[in-house]
Amino acid sequence: MQVDLTKPESFETGARFPKLELKKDETARICILSNKGIEVALTHWVTRVGYVHCLAKTEKFSDLRETERNGGNPEQCILCRYATETKGIVSPPLRHFAAKVLRYRTDANGNMPSSGLQYWFEIWVFSNKKFSSIIQMQKE
Repeated sequence: MQVDLTKPESFETGARFPKLELKKDETARICILSNKGIEVALTHWVTRVGYVHCLAKTEKFSDLRETERNGGNPEQCILCRYATETKGIVSPPLRHFAAKVLRYRTDANGNMPSSGLQYWFEIWVFSNKKFSSIIQMQKE
């Protein structure tokens, strides 16, 4: 299933995607399955709600970067307007990425567990900072 983050109904809040939670002493690794399956969108952090899709028109990546650089587009998105009027309740738009991920369990040393391979296909959402660090690790 490809998640299209350019449609508001596809990314209503960050709660739509599960947060990674590992048990104590549990280790897991991930593999991003395809560069083509990665989606990017602008989101606002709304207090007591979570991440909400920015409604500013960002048909091209350059539009997305410009909207982010300008701190939003109040003419096109009501949340961008609220971000400038209400400090702290709504954030300016932030870049987020969604990717299909293969997560698999490892032992404490990062090796395959003796009980066999256990894996899950999941959709994860990353902040720009986290996504950049994942891409940097992948290059190494």
